[in-house]
Amino acid sequence: MNSRRTLPTVEKHYRRTLDKAWDALAAGREPELGLARAHVRDSWLRALERGLDPTKERVTRIGEATLTALRAEHGEFLLAANHAWNLLQDILEDTDSLVTVTAPSGILLDVHCSPRLRDRAARLEVGPGFDWSEESGGTNAAGTALALRTAVEVHHAEHFLGIARTWNCAAAPVFDTADDTLLGVIDVTTCNDTYDPKSLAVAITAAQQIEQALHSRELARWMQLMEWYHGVLPRWPREALILVDRKGRIVTANDIARARCAADGAGDQLWRGRPLLTAQPPADLAACNAKLPGWARVAALEAAPAAHGWQGGVLVLDAPGQRRTVQVPAVPRVPDPLPEIVGSSAALRTVKQQAQRIAGSTAPVLLLGETGCGKELFARALHRLSPRADGPFVAVNCGTLTRELAASELLGYEPGAFTGAALKGRLGKFEEADGGTLFLDEVGELPLEVQVSLLRALQDQIIVRVGGNRERRVNVRVVAATNRQLEADVQAQRFRADLYYRLKVLMLTIPPLRERREDVLELATHFLVQLAADYGHGAKEPSVGLARWLAHHDWPGNVRELRATLEAMYLLTDAATLDVPDLPADLRGSPRPSATLTATGSSIAELEREAILRELSAHDGNRVAAARRLGISRSSLYRKLKRYRLETPH
Repeated sequence: MNSRRTLPTVEKHYRRTLDKAWDALAAGREPELGLARAHVRDSWLRALERGLDPTKERVTRIGEATLTALRAEHGEFLLAANHAWNLLQDILEDTDSLVTVTAPSGILLDVHCSPRLRDRAARLEVGPGFDWSEESGGTNAAGTALALRTAVEVHHAEHFLGIARTWNCAAAPVFDTADDTLLGVIDVTTCNDTYDPKSLAVAITAAQQIEQALHSRELARWMQLMEWYHGVLPRWPREALILVDRKGRIVTANDIARARCAADGAGDQLWRGRPLLTAQPPADLAACNAKLPGWARVAALEAAPAAHGWQGGVLVLDAPGQRRTVQVPAVPRVPDPLPEIVGSSAALRTVKQQAQRIAGSTAPVLLLGETGCGKELFARALHRLSPRADGPFVAVNCGTLTRELAASELLGYEPGAFTGAALKGRLGKFEEADGGTLFLDEVGELPLEVQVSLLRALQDQIIVRVGGNRERRVNVRVVAATNRQLEADVQAQRFRADLYYRLKVLMLTIPPLRERREDVLELATHFLVQLAADYGHGAKEPSVGLARWLAHHDWPGNVRELRATLEAMYLLTDAATLDVPDLPADLRGSPRPSATLTATGSSIAELEREAILRELSAHDGNRVAAARRLGISRSSLYRKLKRYRLETPH
């Protein structure tokens, strides 16, 4: 931000007035607050009524276990806030500003700032787990925004606690757009005496982006619920039905329910978003019936199938004058272990749970999956969940390393090791990743001679730089990934057997998108939110027709291809609703799912080979177009053509 400035004279006078008021307060005298802004004055008075000590140097802090549970509860909010921070980083990078993410209770869930500010912020009681509600921290932007449910600024001397009186803060609340539930607060704090009038606008914009992201994810869930709902309608041809979402809010109702409601003179009762249930289905139906109009009671509840916990369902209403008792089975709610990986299908859920179990180990991990299915996302999640989370995460694409430079890139080199080497030598990726995680993507592409050094580094945690003889100890966990069938490469002597067995101590196979079609719409909505934030062309969402098309397409390039397709549609379509005619020309005529690609028991290599053949045929042998559709580079396609001994069809 370029608009940072010191306070003008009139504001300096205002500050001196508040400084005197605070000094009086600290001395036990009545403060003079006549000049204070209304929201500041009222907040100070609330703090005085609570008996808060303005000179205290500590705010309440919750324990690690409680914080972990709270962060899990607000996982989606945190993910959306992380994306907002990624957009704010460039703006705030060279400033003394930080962004805090606060729960509705006032507990700080996360703090985003440059590394140089992190320790300083912690000394000022600004870090995850600290309670900056007004009850604990008095007047401050985050706590006061929560109390007032509106965006506020609180400048240095306006803070109630002495430890906060060097801050300039601006905060904006984040709401659930469906029912106006307060989800938390985003706060932009400057840790010095400079003031930026844009800070409030930045906080409000970030809050709006988060609201949009969360709304889009909820919309995706609603569309999935609607698709399931239309499938169960024939089972209840004469019953009044209400569809509710995971939070117990009305999504829709059938004509019978609406007609009954209208006949009872309560035609406005079935509005979308109206809460009928709590976030969990009741053990009995009394709680639900207490909230329904007097003309009806719930006879049964059919829960929508879900991989984790209650995601909504259909309320089946009694006919007038009838009363039936139906037990509603309790649905356990299991938190998503890897919320940053979008998707809730059973197949993906299983892999997420496996990843969570192995994350704490120091053993190598081998990730198997087709191109574009999200192997690096899983690698980063394994790092985040591991004891090495505070260490570096270093990613290397082995497929881009030439035979000549692969060893020096991974192991580093000494001065003068070869022509063109840096005078001071260079660290290799193993040393860069010391204390953290090294992700080796396309590990099957490594030259055989480099595989020997990799094996030693894995077994002994020792490397020797190119051109040197000094052994250097490293502390690195290796996560490798491949879309190749390494066992076949071992048989063909293209990959060392000892390295393969060392890498495959722990293996995760990531399912392709066509095997978890129920995730497609959730991913599409997630990507469209990201694209709106990245390009600023406004929110766009898929039509029902496009949603069905996306869910039934094979996606040979997997998640990467899906995102690229949506990016093209987002940029080339003016309408807020994307439809099938907006698809790229090469996709509009593409076939429905092929039996070849969905056959069970097919290996990754066989599936990949079939996908390459299909795309080459569809593009008349044009390798550039085929590579683009597959979501891989042209050089990668050439290597795969050679590996599978394929000739380009003409």
